[in-house]
Formats: sequence, structure tokens, C-alpha cells
Amino acid sequence: MKHITKLTVRPYECDSYNHVNNAVYLNYLEHARMDFLHAAGFDYKGIVAAGYYLYVTHVDIHYKASAFLDDELKIESYPTKLKHVMGEFHQTIRKKDGTVCAEADVSWASVSTQGRPSKLPEQFIVPGLVPDENQYNGSIFRRQEPQVLHTDASDNMLPSVLRLQSAKYQRCVKAREVHGI
Repeated sequence: MKHITKLTVRPYECDSYNHVNNAVYLNYLEHARMDFLHAAGFDYKGIVAAGYYLYVTHVDIHYKASAFLDDELKIESYPTKLKHVMGEFHQTIRKKDGTVCAEADVSWASVSTQGRPSKLPEQFIVPGLVPDENQYNGSIFRRQEPQVLHTDASDNMLPSVLRLQSAKYQRCVKAREVHGI
């Protein structure tokens, strides 16, 4: 699943050079990942209540072009890996005209409340976390037909898209059981 988050650059995000400070891009990426998880139906409060956390373990970011005050940005996020304990997202921040401002690969891990790596419980593996077939990169899960979701208050298609993906997730779980992975 690909997800698009839209935002507008605010004055306090710009530095003395009048462009978005490089550290702010990390906030944009975090916001977009949380937006992605919400759109995918991931129960973040539930995983914390169950005694697990998702920690960012590595960010590889490449800055390509500057963003300025009032620029409208789109942040595309999609999973590229999902293993038992860890996963990875690829994210691209673009201006309205399509200019790429930054690209990042963000790795994360599931940990227990004691901070030890822990297998992500099955009930929290939602279809959106499963990488699309064309982005398969050593994941233990595979899914086909990438879906693009846009976050908009007027978007009434979200439940039907998630039901479609849920059926694909069930096929993925069955395949894992058959193959013993």
C-alpha cells in the first residue's frame, strides 16, 4: 500500500536560510508514517497496551531540493520490508510541482516494554504493512496490486479499500501457514 500525506510548510519550520531546516524533514517523515499506519488500520494504541513498541532503528535520508514557507508538500510512504521483528518504509517528500525534496529509507523494530526485540504479534500485522509485490525486498510477507490512499476528510473509499486489502492479507496468512513461515 502506498499512502500520500499532504502538508504545508509552516513559518517555524524554516531556518535562517528561509528554507525548511533539515531536521524538520524527520518530523515530516514521522508524521507521514503515523498517518500511513492510521490509514492502514494499524492499532498503535493497542500494540502499546499489549506491551510492545515500534522503534525507529535507522534513517537513511537524502536531501535533494529545498522546501520553503507555504510550499505544499506530498509525502509518499510505503513498506519495503516486513520480517518477524523489523520492517522498513521508503518515503519521498515532493513539492506540488513534483520536485523531490528528500527521499528516505526508515527501518523500525518491534520491541518489548523491556526494550528487547520481540516478534510483532499477528493481530497487529495489517495488510498495509505487507510490501507490494513490485517492492519485494527479502520480506517474509508478500502482497500484490499496490494501492494508493490519499488522506482527505472527503475520502469515503477508505473502508472499501481496506476490506479489499484484508482479503489479500488473509491469503497471505494462509500461504505462510502452508509454507511454515
